[in-house]
Amino acid sequence: MSRWQHLAINFGWLLGGQSAATVLGLLSTAICARTLGADEFGVVVMLQAGALLIRQFCNFKTADATVRFGVAEHASGDRDRWLSLLRGLFRLDLIGMAAAVVVITCTLLIGEMVRPELFPDASWIYVLAATGFIEGTSKGALRVLDRYQVLGALEAMGSLVRLLGAATAAWLDAPVDAFIVVYGVALWLDHGLTLLPAWLSLRNTIREKPLQKRIPLSEFSGVRAFLGSVYWQSNIDSLMRQGPTLLVGSMLSSGDAGIYRLARDIADAVRKPVMLIRQAIFPDLARTWLNEPSQFLRFTLQVTSVLAGVGVLFMVVIWFLGDDLLNLLGGPEFVPGTMLVILLMGAAVLELPSASLRPAVYTLSGERMVLGLSLAIAVTYALGFLWLDSGVGLYAAGWSSLMAYGMAFVGYLVLLSILLKRLSRRAPPPVS
Repeated sequence: MSRWQHLAINFGWLLGGQSAATVLGLLSTAICARTLGADEFGVVVMLQAGALLIRQFCNFKTADATVRFGVAEHASGDRDRWLSLLRGLFRLDLIGMAAAVVVITCTLLIGEMVRPELFPDASWIYVLAATGFIEGTSKGALRVLDRYQVLGALEAMGSLVRLLGAATAAWLDAPVDAFIVVYGVALWLDHGLTLLPAWLSLRNTIREKPLQKRIPLSEFSGVRAFLGSVYWQSNIDSLMRQGPTLLVGSMLSSGDAGIYRLARDIADAVRKPVMLIRQAIFPDLARTWLNEPSQFLRFTLQVTSVLAGVGVLFMVVIWFLGDDLLNLLGGPEFVPGTMLVILLMGAAVLELPSASLRPAVYTLSGERMVLGLSLAIAVTYALGFLWLDSGVGLYAAGWSSLMAYGMAFVGYLVLLSILLKRLSRRAPPPVS
């Protein structure tokens, strides 16, 4: 099977699940927005954004580490090293989950005293949701084992529960607390269910015989440095993902946060595949660099070109249908977000081709460079928002996203070029 066929199959499984999740998520967002209105809907999405931001800061990115180091360990057939790697990374997942529970509890206690209108009693459901933040190693192991059909199926579970719950709450004319509970339970399902299929996929390997040698995580060369760099870089990613909802809500209003969230969910039709492509292509890039390094750059740029073309098609569609789509999903109260949708879609078009570039840089051990670039992107976004806020209001979130992701696309190309030139200088001369 060729690299393209392998990538297409894996991405197809993920895209099928994520496409279903996107459609279901957009429907649940529309039901919630139409039932509650912009202000109360803004409260619901700000709580979820805050919980996801805390989850990210307590997530040690064990999924990426499992792929980065697990591909070689699993391919080598060394069972002790493969299972010891998973065991060490899963312990980090447990620590991160416990930390998330503590941080969310403290945040709710403080929030109820400072801004009680933004923290209804139902907000405590997110403490329960935090107990599911344990999926990193499990998700990474499923990717290494090519269980993408399982990951694709899991993508839609939380969104399906969110849709059914939101529809039921709307039918019963339930208060905002019911929608908060629905979003919290769905969040637990989004992250907590991965553990079971990962265990089922690994149980035969684990039960074959006891480990002959338990290898501590510190003995896997480069794991700690990788985890440290990717941890901070992923936190910046999460700030870019969840931060704008909180920033718009705190600097403008909860109603503006609601409009922003609906606009962002529409743009996610393009943006969400970015994460799926990263997941699907990372193992293939690692294998290509390991087995056929001469094809690495060509494969990376081919995928990048295809993704850029897909993004432009989506941009053209949303340019003509933005008004009607917002009115259909949220009602007239949300139509002022049309220009915001167009700007966010433009940012997504720039982000989409970067989905193959960042894993390529990771494969070449450039995670520290990615961290520096991500920090520069976040600073660019924040400064752009603060500079534009007084002049364009809600649209500041869109223009600053456009600037930041344009910088990201160019930056990844530059980093890839630098790393390949550096590695080519280190390569030994061919034997004559």
